[in-house]
Amino acid sequence: MASIFTDAEKASIDSLFVDIHDTFKGTIYAFVEEATSVGSDVDYNPLYNRTKAQSIVVSDIVKVKYPIEARIYYPTQSEEERMTDTMLPSSNDKCRIKIAKADYEIIKRASVIEVDGENYKVDSKQSPIGPFNITYVQVMLQRTS
Repeated sequence: MASIFTDAEKASIDSLFVDIHDTFKGTIYAFVEEATSVGSDVDYNPLYNRTKAQSIVVSDIVKVKYPIEARIYYPTQSEEERMTDTMLPSSNDKCRIKIAKADYEIIKRASVIEVDGENYKVDSKQSPIGPFNITYVQVMLQRTS
């Protein structure tokens, strides 16, 4: 199908999205638990995480800290949400981040995400953002205590 825009125009429009901010940009940190050692035995079965002769394979789990550049947005409560009898969750415990598509692979494996010194976890599926190509991904986070 023919397009109104040439490939060069599409690339130019996509590159403009790097400079568009609907909120502030900052560094967040994703903590991913990664195994540092894995059994190297020929009889190792990764499905059960052990060898035939061994009951459990011990591996060191280390939290790795990844810095990620993100656009961070804290939603405000509307008047309806402030009413005490609605039982709606407070938006003070949520924030929205926009990150590069490649960084989403780190975020979805993260056990904890640190935003402005507070700990969060992923609370939604990804929402792709971009006019022609998916440049960014939007994710909602829920604060953990």
